[in-house]
Amino acid sequence: MSAVIKFPGPSAPHNPPQKEARVVADLDDGFTRVANELLDALMRTKMSGTQSQVVMAVIRQTYGYRKAKDRVHTGYLAELTGLHSNRIKDAVVELEKRNILKIERGSGIFFMVAVNKVISEWISDKVESRDAARKSVKASRKSVNKITEIRDSNHGNPSTTKENYKRKEQIKISSSQIADALPDARGDESVSPPAEKIRPDAAIQTPSGKFWGTQDDLTAAEFIHGKVLVVNPTAKAPNWAQWANDIRLMRTQLGYTHREICSLFRWANLDPFWSANVLCPKTLRKQWDKLTAKRAGVVRQPVRGDEWDLTKTMTADKLNQLIQEGY
Repeated sequence: MSAVIKFPGPSAPHNPPQKEARVVADLDDGFTRVANELLDALMRTKMSGTQSQVVMAVIRQTYGYRKAKDRVHTGYLAELTGLHSNRIKDAVVELEKRNILKIERGSGIFFMVAVNKVISEWISDKVESRDAARKSVKASRKSVNKITEIRDSNHGNPSTTKENYKRKEQIKISSSQIADALPDARGDESVSPPAEKIRPDAAIQTPSGKFWGTQDDLTAAEFIHGKVLVVNPTAKAPNWAQWANDIRLMRTQLGYTHREICSLFRWANLDPFWSANVLCPKTLRKQWDKLTAKRAGVVRQPVRGDEWDLTKTMTADKLNQLIQEGY
């Protein structure tokens, strides 16, 4: 019986994985002028990874655009560095304490930031060097080994047992203190931040990405808050992501422009009744039709059943009077 020899069939064509596009830095695409003294100081200054990234982001946003300082917010720096906004916030506070960054805060989420060019004012030795900490640990281990040698050489000698025990206890305490003082090897870089959905067009957003708005939405929200402060100077800063989100929804769902939104709120802010009742974009969105009609001077009959037996047209002053009287 003859053997049957099976030859392998044609194999599927092998498609090698495509390489990513090669990115080459080129001065023609832009460059940043930075003083050599500043770069030298940054190389000598002990900083965490997050702090270093924040400083580089500030340099890019200031010197990269030939500006001494720039108006930013935490979410924008987080987008530039790819880090979580909470870590950015902590790093900015620490860098300000160390006089490496100069911060000018306002009433909103934005702040002016700049690199402190007076390098002599920097506190460069605030972060403990891990090399120094490791040397302390090594010295402690040497002491422990020395105690062990003494214990072995004096094994069974009652006169040295108590003394060696005291030394061992002191070494334990010293080692625990060094371990507590030693910077965490993982640092805050190893802590996985909560999952964050990044909206490409968002200038501000919540970590989940549920509420967000563009830069123009945020600017309109700041305009509205400024008008609220005229009526109520003690008003607290709002949830900017929520306000920007409400303005974005008015644009995308109702088709209003930023100009129309700010114009109507400005009018409501001057009205004796509505200035105390429309204090946020959400209320503005809810009362849009009433406010628009009142500003036009004529209000159509509300659709709320036969109980609202009003005339089909009514002057704005008359309707305002009825509302104030609790109609």
